[in-house]
Amino acid sequence: MPAGGAIHPIMDEISRWSAMDDGERASIMAELEGRKPLVVKRRGGRAARLKRA
Repeated sequence: MPAGGAIHPIMDEISRWSAMDDGERASIMAELEGRKPLVVKRRGGRAARLKRA
């Protein structure tokens, strides 16, 4: 992941994607499978919060 801080490194990648060279893009693509466990499953967003209230 790029050195943009641990909070939103993905947003940094997305914002820079069009300016990246092929090597940087390939590096990110190669890491994606290993990042899968880091994805937090959504719990329904606003609709779920309203149901719980």
